[in-house]
Amino acid sequence: MEEISIDKIITDEKKIKSNSEELKKDYHLSYKEFIKYFSNLKKITKHNYIIGINFTYGWMPTIFHFKNCVSKNKIDEIVKILNNVKDGITISKQDIEYLVKVNNNSLVGTSKLLHFINPNNYIILDSRVYYYVNNGKVNYYQLNKVENYLQFLNNCKQIINDNRFKEVYESMIKKVGYKISSYRALELIMFINSKLNK
Repeated sequence: MEEISIDKIITDEKKIKSNSEELKKDYHLSYKEFIKYFSNLKKITKHNYIIGINFTYGWMPTIFHFKNCVSKNKIDEIVKILNNVKDGITISKQDIEYLVKVNNNSLVGTSKLLHFINPNNYIILDSRVYYYVNNGKVNYYQLNKVENYLQFLNNCKQIINDNRFKEVYESMIKKVGYKISSYRALELIMFINSKLNK
């Protein structure tokens, strides 16, 4: 994946207007509820994972199938990893690969679930964000590679840790109209601009 710069993010954030159609879409209503669902939990259980993966797939073009995670051992491992995510424990590349495998072999779905559980440590990577980062090109094979997601996550961490991002972040909160994480603000800038730049 390409690297994105703080300068590009600053420029593109200014293109987003408070009355933007993208900021009025229904998914903002569901987004707040998804975040609230996981933040209200002390511990994630099998029950919470099943509900969470299904509402995550409400944001996906495909339905979720449990065929890759039906055994008790797999569900127990999934729940253990997700509780680590919730607790702010950095999970390994192998853990993310495991989640991708059991979550319909989808990095996009997995990144959304990780973000809903811990929006301060994980960012959503979908085809529109990938399109933005890679200058209008989407390679679905590359989009689904865990190492690309980790590289992207590291790049995003550098951007949000840059002192100049604070002003961008505060501006996005005003535009959205409710409190969001730094990763969500950054992701929205990329998501919305992917359509503006087409």
